[in-house]
Amino acid sequence: MKAELIERYTAIQTAIKADALKHSFEADDVASLNVIIRLTVEFADYLDHVDRGIPWLPDRHENSKLSDHLKKVNDLLDIFHSQNPEIPDRGSTPEFEASYAAGSIFAGLQSFYTLHQTYGCLTDQLPATIGLPQLQGVDVKKEFTARYREFLTATGFSQRCRLLLDMYRLQIVFAGLAHS
Repeated sequence: MKAELIERYTAIQTAIKADALKHSFEADDVASLNVIIRLTVEFADYLDHVDRGIPWLPDRHENSKLSDHLKKVNDLLDIFHSQNPEIPDRGSTPEFEASYAAGSIFAGLQSFYTLHQTYGCLTDQLPATIGLPQLQGVDVKKEFTARYREFLTATGFSQRCRLLLDMYRLQIVFAGLAHS
């Protein structure tokens, strides 16, 4: 994963953590909040790359640019494909990237549920800005991007949590459509 992306979501996590603790979030709640922040920042990065026509995931064969963890994964994939030539190596195609993003979103569902339950206990919680009526004909990318920009400039903890939850709902819609 790119260092700048890690720095971006780590900075947001650090900035929000103190507010979460003030609102009686426990360690598991903060961990769930951190997961949703990471997934949201990664999804925003994914959408930005799609807009610019730049591959989001690095090409598996550019190992010199990858972290040690990704190098190990790539080595295992190379072994797998050498032993199973009938299964094509898809590399970093737009379809694979969308499916990868969808898988990440699905993996964060438990954190979403935890954050949603914890946020529901706050006395200053805000109502959802997106629900079933707003999803008819919604442009997920446009709605997500608008909320992400608002999230980056928001200062109140309750507002930031509400925006995270709403953005994750949009990510779930994307994941449902993109999962293959």
